[in-house]
Amino acid sequence: MKSIVRVLSLALALAGVAAPALYAGGTFAVAGGVPASRIAKWDGTQWSAIGSGMKNVVHQLTVFDDGSGPALYAGGNFTTAGGVTAVGRIAAWRCAGHQ
Repeated sequence: MKSIVRVLSLALALAGVAAPALYAGGTFAVAGGVPASRIAKWDGTQWSAIGSGMKNVVHQLTVFDDGSGPALYAGGNFTTAGGVTAVGRIAAWRCAGHQ
């Protein structure tokens, strides 16, 4: 059976970041030819992985600034994100450095 590869969520980081970026999450393992385990960043020129990615599906993405700078938040079926336990199946990365 062929697996279905999908983008399930997109988030755009504009304010408070050095350069705008589009983030994608879903069921994919590759973004634009670059290995990216279910989460990736588009900088307007190329795709890149976000850390070591997720261990399961990413259903939702959003960018939020809690006062300490913008962060990308992901929710889904994963229990780890970038090798770190994802409490409540939620993970966050600072938009400037992603870790």
